[in-house]
Amino acid sequence: MALIGVGAAVEIKYRSLVTVTGSAISAAPILLICIGVFIFFVSFFGCCGAYKENYCMVSTFAILMALIFILEVGATISAYVLRGKIKMYLEKSFTKSIEEYKTSTKGAFNFVQKTFHCCGSTNESDWSRSVVFQQEANQTRIKHNIPLNESASYYVPDSCCKQMIPQCGIKSNRVLNNKGCVATIEASFKKNIVTVGGIGLAVIFIQIIGFIFSCMLMRTIKSQYDVV
Repeated sequence: MALIGVGAAVEIKYRSLVTVTGSAISAAPILLICIGVFIFFVSFFGCCGAYKENYCMVSTFAILMALIFILEVGATISAYVLRGKIKMYLEKSFTKSIEEYKTSTKGAFNFVQKTFHCCGSTNESDWSRSVVFQQEANQTRIKHNIPLNESASYYVPDSCCKQMIPQCGIKSNRVLNNKGCVATIEASFKKNIVTVGGIGLAVIFIQIIGFIFSCMLMRTIKSQYDVV
């Protein structure tokens, strides 16, 4: 249940990030949820076997727990090896999403930049490469009779502003978040991965204890059959 809860929490927190960077970023929380659901049913199966003192069910539970443990170790090693590619993936996908900006992703961009207090992929100048956004922002400036910002050659979304107010991203007196979203999100990942890792270690420890007790129960049940 702990893995299901952690996976769901991570999925909810980074849901808008999926819209901006693509579905690959959601693989980790979905995997956690799937593993948690599988472990839940395997544990229920093991409890039934222990209650009925069924050797076949208990042995099946022990084998499945061992397989889950091996898969978790493999996944942990893979995550550690690939950890350096997270930043590269974020930079590539975030920059591409800005350059190929669509009105349908506007809400997701605003949510990400507002939540993480960031602007652009590496900095606010990334928005200068979004032709569609620059055109939309210029139309908004003309519509609201806002003077041309001579101090900057490009516009940014309002969510880049430290105080998010309407049209702040196209005004001359704008005060922006100067950190890029990739570095900020990467720092958030590293911070949360410690919590996820700690919960994962606790779950693995409980699994090992469950495996040991299931082996002991198997031995006890088998000895009873041998006596009979």
